Amino acid sequence: MQTKNSLPLQSLWEATGGAAQSFPQLQGSESTEVIIIGGGISGLTTAYLLGKAGIAVAVIEARKIGMGTTACSTGNLYELTSTPLSAILSSYGSTTAKRVYQSRARAIDFMEELVFTNGIDCDFKRVPFHYYLEKSSTKGESFLARELAAARVCQFAVKKLKASQNPLPFAVDRLLRIANQGQINPLAYVRGLAKQLPPSVKVYEQSPVLRIDAQGARVFTGEGELSGKIVVMATHIPKGFLTMQIKLAGIREIALAVDTIDEAMPPGIFWGIDHEEYSLRRYSNKEKKHYLVLIGDLHKTGHRTASETPFATFERYLGERFVLGNERYGWAAQSYYSADALPYIGKDSEKLYYMTGFSADGLVFGSLAGMIVSDSILKRKNPWADLYQSERCAMIRSLRAVIQEGFEVSCHFLAGRYLPSKEALADIEVGEGGVINHGCKKLAVYRQGADAYQCVSAVCTHLGCIVRYNPLEKSWDCPCHSSRFDLEGRVIEGPALENLEKRSLERK
Repeated sequence: MQTKNSLPLQSLWEATGGAAQSFPQLQGSESTEVIIIGGGISGLTTAYLLGKAGIAVAVIEARKIGMGTTACSTGNLYELTSTPLSAILSSYGSTTAKRVYQSRARAIDFMEELVFTNGIDCDFKRVPFHYYLEKSSTKGESFLARELAAARVCQFAVKKLKASQNPLPFAVDRLLRIANQGQINPLAYVRGLAKQLPPSVKVYEQSPVLRIDAQGARVFTGEGELSGKIVVMATHIPKGFLTMQIKLAGIREIALAVDTIDEAMPPGIFWGIDHEEYSLRRYSNKEKKHYLVLIGDLHKTGHRTASETPFATFERYLGERFVLGNERYGWAAQSYYSADALPYIGKDSEKLYYMTGFSADGLVFGSLAGMIVSDSILKRKNPWADLYQSERCAMIRSLRAVIQEGFEVSCHFLAGRYLPSKEALADIEVGEGGVINHGCKKLAVYRQGADAYQCVSAVCTHLGCIVRYNPLEKSWDCPCHSSRFDLEGRVIEGPALENLEKRSLERK
């Protein structure tokens, strides 16, 4: 049990999920029809649908099934996207906007069908979605007015609520409610889906991919090799180097879950639109134990550290509104935002598919991606495929974001490689890390003790930017394309395939 005074990083879903099914590590050479890299919701949905059609599939996961982004999500399922309704409507027009939300509604329906057809125990519930404004402001009221108008154009079952109709146990000025959305325990859902995979699907865990031969449809790990006809990168962002990556920005957000004896918090999805822009939900397990889950503090990966005390700030917010217990679970999640606000799902080449740019909406978009890609591989028409095709032409909408992202990447690359580090070894305190100059090289140094250091190269193995220390998660994060590495230099996530090289402080 985590207490107020001890908060190891672990998601609520991981902490309360119990024992997971185990799958073997890839050893030696194996062949199949479709290779899926990534054992999260998008990869397993694709595998499930292909397997149901009798296709031989191999899913290869660097860690444990579901333990990447899926285990760090909120468990919220909604037809909207992180980009406001009014912005999608303004950018794409009513016809396309309606199709986007219809596609997400169909994905949620599909997930619900899987849950009840296969008996997946993941606490699936239909709940309403809310925007809430705690303190009256011109900006907040204007936002709600735009969203209400856009929701009506897109034919959502939307209702404006007054303060007297507030379902929350604390005072708010006004709300918008959209009915019939959903919530799940995301890790339980993915683990349950893994148990339902058809016999033609093989799963390999603890098998990080080190090299991808897209033309030959082969992938290589340290212990084995998979060969097939098609490779699907269900890795949140494509691994290796693809031009698609210039249209993506990595964003991290912080989460805190706290147990509560207060049952006043109703089921539902609640997005605050005050300054904090928090996402709030309640989770109740089979034992009738209640948790509050709060998400916020968005920041670009590697561009700055999270606020010094994000968990304390979150706890203060919850403590002012609810009666809290003693359990605490804190974690962070990474999302990739596309340049034009919609994901890229489809073919990169004849033998390579990818699905990326889900923003913070990955549970639904991940499921939808599995539906679209499996249909494409099976030569079936999918009604939503054209919306998200990776080669779509949207330069007017995306040009500004692509230029800005490219400029920031260039600045970080040049500054990191050619400007001297501002830190010195003596500046690094025990239990902290920093990047230092060491001769003509830069080292990422973590201080384990008074005279004990853990050193790796500070050069990201993706495109050579210089990583930065993330004190909250004790990791090395790249500000360019959001690759992340643990203190030993091992890849955690992002496009990088290779680990950071180990280094020594001794001069040669």
